[in-house]
Amino acid sequence: DINAPQHTSQCFGALLLHPFIVSIHQKLFTMQKLLTALLFISPFLLFGQTTKKPAPTKQAMVKEVRFICNIIDAPSPTDSLILYEYAGYGGKPLQKILKGDNGTYTFVVPGSESKFYGVGFNENAMARVLLGEEAEVKLWANAAFMDRARTLGSAENAALEQMVKRMTFYQTNSWGDPVLKQARTAYVDSLKNAGSKLWRSANLLMPPYYKGTEPSKETEYYGLNWFNHIDFAKDRSYDNLPDIFFAFTAYASRIGGLTTEANAQAWSETQLKRIPETSPAYRFALGGLIKGFQQRQLGPLTMTFVQKYINQYKAADNGEIEGLRLELEKSSTTTPGMRAPDLAGMTPDSSTYALSKMKGKIVLVDFWASWCGPCRKENPKVRELYAKYKDQGFDILGVSLDRDITAWKRAINDDQLVWHHISDLKGWQSGHAALYSVSSIPQTVLLDREGKIIVRNLRGDALEAKLFEIFGN
Repeated sequence: DINAPQHTSQCFGALLLHPFIVSIHQKLFTMQKLLTALLFISPFLLFGQTTKKPAPTKQAMVKEVRFICNIIDAPSPTDSLILYEYAGYGGKPLQKILKGDNGTYTFVVPGSESKFYGVGFNENAMARVLLGEEAEVKLWANAAFMDRARTLGSAENAALEQMVKRMTFYQTNSWGDPVLKQARTAYVDSLKNAGSKLWRSANLLMPPYYKGTEPSKETEYYGLNWFNHIDFAKDRSYDNLPDIFFAFTAYASRIGGLTTEANAQAWSETQLKRIPETSPAYRFALGGLIKGFQQRQLGPLTMTFVQKYINQYKAADNGEIEGLRLELEKSSTTTPGMRAPDLAGMTPDSSTYALSKMKGKIVLVDFWASWCGPCRKENPKVRELYAKYKDQGFDILGVSLDRDITAWKRAINDDQLVWHHISDLKGWQSGHAALYSVSSIPQTVLLDREGKIIVRNLRGDALEAKLFEIFGN
């Protein structure tokens, strides 16, 4: 196969990210779980023994916050950083800043009660920060690892980073370890008793502990009770926590790998019913389900919740709806039984033709190019199958990734490809290829008479066998 060129950057650790220290820290935790749990539990129990603390002195509100970002290996040619408001699936851009003369990106945010923001070069790779109450916050990150960003001079964000690291450890290691589960609960309780603003965030990352004796019931228990320790309707302080998105992502990713898609959908709907449908929390939760099922590559299930999200929020678009619509179209091109998106383009004689005109036939959509050796090698077999089955309703749409119209026409003539052809003459930047998630050629998509996908990437003998199955001779 001929593969699309991949642009990768090798980003070797900035010391500020401490990758080796984090790795060693986690290994020590894993080797000494009992000791770790005891060390965690002891100070937490002290919180329950303290007398009621006096109310904290209210600090004067700062007028504005300077948020200074130092980013290593910023992607070229991108030189602007974006500050986002978390808004369901992805983020809503608030500010876009160019790099300053001193090599940093500086945002100015109005002073307020601390709120969560995301910062990154795109909404798929953001660092999460708390801004609002501290006059200045500095952030250091490698552009390739924005989720590992670290702050300096910010007590709030240091606490946030510590909470995320600890809860991530618990999520990874505590499933079969009752001691660590108790330590996890004690840690969240300690945050609550100490009046930390982060206790709800940590609570969202703490699924319940299955105490049953039937292993066969454990998956169902988690599917139905993951968030039963939280009353979203009563405690509206959860409404604007982006951790809801991360928690529902973890939930969907886990149950999506343990049960049927029908169960995963039904259980997910049960969790959504815990949250007021008109609240921001509902949008975070729905977005998290989409992300989690995407991670599991559960196409139909992902599309079910993508469609639900679009229907729910298309009138209150934060910029993510168009991307989700495109995702819906792309996902449909890889899922048997889904209707294939239409393809329309220029023909070799400079007129136009569309896949939708071929409805009623069994259609092979064949992605190829004149310069693709494996494609040209396949053409005699494809030509043979076309001749055999064309009178029974078989047709082919050749979709070329050529740039040179002369070379494209010559290859069609030389290989005697007497079926329909289109191209946008954009090579690997082809919109047709992007819509169908084509990153290598030759690649095929076989459609039924209603334009729905039967199967992808059949060639040679496998394609012949499938057509024989369909046409019967």
